[in-house]
Amino acid sequence: MKFVKRVINLIAKYILPIFAVSLLLVAIPPFYVFPPIRNALLTTHSLARIIIFILFLVVASKQIFEKKLLFGKKGKLLLTLFLIYFVFQSLSIFPAIDIVSFFERYKDVLFPGLFLFVTLALPKPREKIILVLLISLIFNFLYQMIMFWEPNLYQSVGSWLLYERYFELTTIDIQRARLFIGTYDEMVIPFLFVLAIKLKKPYQKILMLLLFLFAATPSLLSNFRSRILMLAFAFLASYIFLTSKRAIMKLNFIVIFVVIIYFTASLLNTIFGFSFVDRLTFQSEREDYATVELRLKSLERIGEVGLAYPFFGLGLGNPPEGKLINVSSFDWVNRESEIAARYPHNIFAQVLAETGIFSLLFYTGMLGYFASTDIKIMFKMQKDVYKKAFVISFWTLFLYSLFSPTITMGYNTFFWVLRAMIWNNENIN
Repeated sequence: MKFVKRVINLIAKYILPIFAVSLLLVAIPPFYVFPPIRNALLTTHSLARIIIFILFLVVASKQIFEKKLLFGKKGKLLLTLFLIYFVFQSLSIFPAIDIVSFFERYKDVLFPGLFLFVTLALPKPREKIILVLLISLIFNFLYQMIMFWEPNLYQSVGSWLLYERYFELTTIDIQRARLFIGTYDEMVIPFLFVLAIKLKKPYQKILMLLLFLFAATPSLLSNFRSRILMLAFAFLASYIFLTSKRAIMKLNFIVIFVVIIYFTASLLNTIFGFSFVDRLTFQSEREDYATVELRLKSLERIGEVGLAYPFFGLGLGNPPEGKLINVSSFDWVNRESEIAARYPHNIFAQVLAETGIFSLLFYTGMLGYFASTDIKIMFKMQKDVYKKAFVISFWTLFLYSLFSPTITMGYNTFFWVLRAMIWNNENIN
């Protein structure tokens, strides 16, 4: 028993850096821990789950045995909201036909909840979380540049190092002249604005401007409209709410942004014959109009499902269009269409289809409550720019869910971690 207590105390002593490592593993793509053994349980994301589960046990033991008061009023409220959300997700097991698919999705609901619990219990985690976001931004930028400039190298090495399902999706996007790795780096932009203003030394300010280039360039090169909308929202919201009267800093960000837009558009047109400008103006029948039509038809089908299964939906991971058929990954057009059909490209449609109308009503109400508190933060809390940055970061991430599936551990983890940081002033520690 004494040994267990010593281990718990040792982990508790270093809980903040250990937590940062687990969050960093979520913030980057999933690699195999030991590539010769290609097993879904041996990935960096699985390692993050193990670490956060251990930290959860340590924090819970402190709460139970030492009776430490870990959460303030808002922290308890946020945990309560998550628990209600979690109950709705759990109840959807009853109508689920594909139980394996249910639990594959369920784990990425459960473990983000553990991240939320630990984040709320941590003493002053803000600096470490921002540091994790900055490190992951640099890593993900280099990763995406390899994908863009050396796709053959990426595919040969990635097929060995990367989690198989993830690698398949990224390969399909490369064949479509798109760039997406599921890390949502646009949510880092508000912190770059804040740090560019807060840091005093010129080289530190220049570094933040460089990191802004690291965040913006892959978004524009991606040819994904959702990423470009996230980029635009993060930039405009940060520019309006975080720079105040800093005219020189505002000008620096605008100049860099305009230059990046011009050069990335020119580069994409030179290499592929089209760019994000064409995607935003619907120039392609198959890639622009057809994808929107497919999603609208999917929403119609989901509406029918919502009426047919109003209580618990179809279950997590049980799509309204049925299971994917086995198609060669080389037939990327069919494969992409099937993947798009399986996962609703809208968070409200996804909640309705998977967990039912009552879950949707709760989720919508919860978001409305978040929005009302965040509006007060943005317009009334003039001094706390870090809290404003977390608010902008949260809604930048949420914007992605309006146009794409939110089935990844990364999205769900940062959804709750960012939310926790917005309310962290209630953290008693």
